[in-house]
Amino acid sequence: RAAIAQAEGLDSSSDLTNEQQHFRTTVQALKFSQSALDFIDQFEHGNEAFQGMLLSANTSDVTEALRFFVKARHFSLPCAVTGMKQALSLMWASEQSIRDEVLKAFVEVFIVVPGTDGKKSLPDNQI
Repeated sequence: RAAIAQAEGLDSSSDLTNEQQHFRTTVQALKFSQSALDFIDQFEHGNEAFQGMLLSANTSDVTEALRFFVKARHFSLPCAVTGMKQALSLMWASEQSIRDEVLKAFVEVFIVVPGTDGKKSLPDNQI
C-alpha cells in the first residue's frame, strides 16, 4: 500500500526520471491486475447465489441466473459451464418462458462464439 501511495504521489508530468516512470507504470499494472483478480473473485462467489436462483419459483430469478451464466461464459469463467449443466434440468420446467431462456442460454454457452449474438458458431471440435 505504501508503494501505491508513493506512485500515486508522483506527478504525471514528463519531469519524472525513467526510474520513477517505470515504478509508476509497474504500480499501475499491479493495481489493474489486483482489480481484475477482485472482479473474478466476486464473479465466482456470485456463482453460488445464482445457482440457488436457478431453483427459484420466481421466473425472473431463473432468467437472471441464466443470463449471469451466459455473461460468465463471455469472461471464460468455469462457473458458466457448471451453472449451465445444472440449468439443463430446467428444460422440463412447466413455464415456456423458462424453457425458452434455458435453450437460448445453452446455445450462447455451448454452441456459439461468445459475444457474437449467435451469429458465429463454435468449431465442431469445441462443441
